[in-house]
Amino acid sequence: MKKASISLSSLLYLLLVATPGLGQLQVNPKAQTPLLETSRTDTTLFPRYKVSTYGIGSATIRDPAISPLRYQGVLLSFGGSRLKYKPKFLSISTLEFKVAPALFNDFTENAIQEIDIRYSYAMLKPIKVSPRGFSFFAGGYGGLLVNNRVANNNVNNVVSFDYVVSFGITGLAQKKLKLGNSELMLTEQISLPLLSATMRPPFAWPEPYYLKPEGNLSDGIRLGSWNTYFELKNQFSIDYFSKVKHRKKIIGRDSWRLSLLYEYINIPTVNELQYGSFIVSLGKIIRF
Repeated sequence: MKKASISLSSLLYLLLVATPGLGQLQVNPKAQTPLLETSRTDTTLFPRYKVSTYGIGSATIRDPAISPLRYQGVLLSFGGSRLKYKPKFLSISTLEFKVAPALFNDFTENAIQEIDIRYSYAMLKPIKVSPRGFSFFAGGYGGLLVNNRVANNNVNNVVSFDYVVSFGITGLAQKKLKLGNSELMLTEQISLPLLSATMRPPFAWPEPYYLKPEGNLSDGIRLGSWNTYFELKNQFSIDYFSKVKHRKKIIGRDSWRLSLLYEYINIPTVNELQYGSFIVSLGKIIRF
């Protein structure tokens, strides 16, 4: 997973540094958008966008609550984001569904199925210093993670879960480019949690321990910072246009977003969870 993260960061660095003379488009900060459109500055309407995405990638997981072995396989992603640009801040809300139909281990025939639901809301403030045509934003976010895993072939400890509420910091950098006749917007966003509340099984268990008469819900809840939940989320996106034709005539253009998402999660409890994923997704951008 470290190699994937390093390669992604190197790609972004080469794209941004090797093109200093490109994309010097002057846009009023009040009209900045991820779609290279110049909005009117004499209106009270702010640019708002919806992005519906579909992606595929891979996931690697080690969850001792189910098995001490490492499992990996294909990961499918579906989701949507809403962005609103205002003079003083940028807000981003995201809802994601991730499904791993079957994660396998090389030394066993067992498979783990995983369903992951996430929501996050971020508010970022524009930073005035923008060298080389960059736009920078920094702020905070709140997130909710609901993750469930099932190992049907297990006799005991069939089910595992991670429920997390987290608050952290996030930073975003954008740069506009013009390559030939193509207009592009490059975006890099990194997020890290600072405070969190996590709930995980305190040990391997054959049935929901918290539903037993002697069960105690607080046994699986932990409050803290990186000692309870660590998540590195790094997303690199390219926004671009495609032409819309009718009878060989160009009648408009659609906006698209291609994203590369790398994520690493560590929950250092007695049953320490380690999870890494890499997803490539494509989504259509709609202004509303």
